[in-house]
Amino acid sequence: IAASLSEPRHLGRAIMLVDTLRVPGIRVGLTGHILTVLGHFVAFTYIRLAIDRVPGLDSVGVAALLVAFGIGGVVGNFLVGLLVDRHLAVLRFAVPLLIGVSIGIVALAPGQLWLVAVAVTTWGIGFGGWLTTLGTWMGRLVPDRMESGGGLSVAGFQLAITLGAGVGGLLIDLIGVTPALVVASASAIVGGLVFGTARFPGRS
Repeated sequence: IAASLSEPRHLGRAIMLVDTLRVPGIRVGLTGHILTVLGHFVAFTYIRLAIDRVPGLDSVGVAALLVAFGIGGVVGNFLVGLLVDRHLAVLRFAVPLLIGVSIGIVALAPGQLWLVAVAVTTWGIGFGGWLTTLGTWMGRLVPDRMESGGGLSVAGFQLAITLGAGVGGLLIDLIGVTPALVVASASAIVGGLVFGTARFPGRS
């Protein structure tokens, strides 16, 4: 009996997911979300290889940069949480672009320790604020379908993690660390532009 009762629930959830995907703007926003997270994980999965290129950086310095990324994530989550309700229209462009530009700096300026340190920190700030930005956008677009919207966001995130790690490793093997980071940067930047153009209603 329990199994027979659960089947309509699962079917209803599947129908709700499909219906949510039909909401104008959802597919564009999720595409931008996947591209942004994909770019992040193409680079972040192999961040040690990226920052190992900085001249004179020892294991303590590497650890310090990773701590800076983590602190940046906390700061980004806090700041975006304060600002996103009033400034979503700007942040939905700015946050993923911050991720992409920061990765690009890490890729193209490995000889400048201070610049890499700043970029790793701002990268953390951007990624720390990303899910808050995404969740706020989703909440405004489909306020009556938050369970389905959240499920689609998580599915996109998991897909991007899997693809990012695999694609990143393949790119590093084929073309090297720097070109792989450039591709990651481009993916996040394009993701930000796509996400920023997705439809959303104004502040309620």
